[in-house]
Amino acid sequence: MREHGLVSSAGGLGTHDHACWPFDDDQSFQRAAVEFLADGRRLNQRLMYVGGGPVEKLRADLEPLDDLDGLIDRGALEVLPLSEIYPVGDELDPNAQVAVYDAATEGALAQGYAGLRVVSEVTALVADPDSRTAYTRWESAADRYAASHPVSGLCGYDRRVLPDEFVADVAALHPTVRQTGTLVPFRLFAWPDGLVLEGEVDYFSTPALERLLTLTVVDGRELVLDLSVLGFIDHHGMLALEAHRNRLSRQGVDLKIQGAPGWVRRMCDVLGVATL
Repeated sequence: MREHGLVSSAGGLGTHDHACWPFDDDQSFQRAAVEFLADGRRLNQRLMYVGGGPVEKLRADLEPLDDLDGLIDRGALEVLPLSEIYPVGDELDPNAQVAVYDAATEGALAQGYAGLRVVSEVTALVADPDSRTAYTRWESAADRYAASHPVSGLCGYDRRVLPDEFVADVAALHPTVRQTGTLVPFRLFAWPDGLVLEGEVDYFSTPALERLLTLTVVDGRELVLDLSVLGFIDHHGMLALEAHRNRLSRQGVDLKIQGAPGWVRRMCDVLGVATL
């Protein structure tokens, strides 16, 4: 399974890992970006740094990265404004955005790299509240792509600008999340054949689970949800999963749950739900 859980360092993440990095000061995010990109260099991944502001400012963020000028000159690192990668000002289409990163990943492989490693500081992209639903759906699609392709990402969100609920929602769609004051009780992330629910789901976090289930990308006629690393779920969470199973069924999609601990199965028997 991919690296998952709460972390305090951006180092040590692998080829398919996808981390959410909420931050309260620019310097802490810049340190994480440099650490993450340095690991990608050691893994022979092609590097990309995307953010708001002019390229000169973005390049200055990476000054601590060894051989910065050489990496850029050789094409091993691209430093790009958000508008070069994302449709700034227009609604984001998750499928179109996946195509953008797929082309970049395939290009990196064709040039002999082991894959692509991207740092994206996307706060400016989601400053408008109307853009956040589509962007949240994109994070789900991006994670599914990363689970089965040689691309890893570090996504930065400025907590000084963005509301806690939104940051918590997008964080929950990443397998790996920086440990901060933002409560992220569970993570709903991708693996090659479906989704994994990890962490704890109770009365208070069930509304977030319900929101994110409706925004996760479903391909095909079957969705597998793995509960093998789930720490806790109460009856509110299980009823939310049952409601989602029924919703998908009406769309012609079969939700299959696997890896559920025995205590979850017993709870389903008591509740009389057919989710498992």
